Amino acid sequence: EETDAISSQTFVGWVATIVRGSASFDLPAEAKLRDENGTVHYVLVAPDQKDIEFAAGTEVLIISKDSAVFRAVLNTNAALSA
Repeated sequence: EETDAISSQTFVGWVATIVRGSASFDLPAEAKLRDENGTVHYVLVAPDQKDIEFAAGTEVLIISKDSAVFRAVLNTNAALSA
């Protein structure tokens, strides 16, 4: 048997998709991302600015980790799309 363990800190720089809820600065939403092994991970994501909101289905780029919540910006680069 083989297993792979990765640190959630490595998710910074990856693209995730909001799958449940609407994310605002003070209220994160659930997002999913797929690692290089194809494993799906579910994380809490919130915008990095107070005046931004991400609806379900929005692709975001994770830019930092703040405790258990990842901060993100809107993914505007189609080459990074999941």
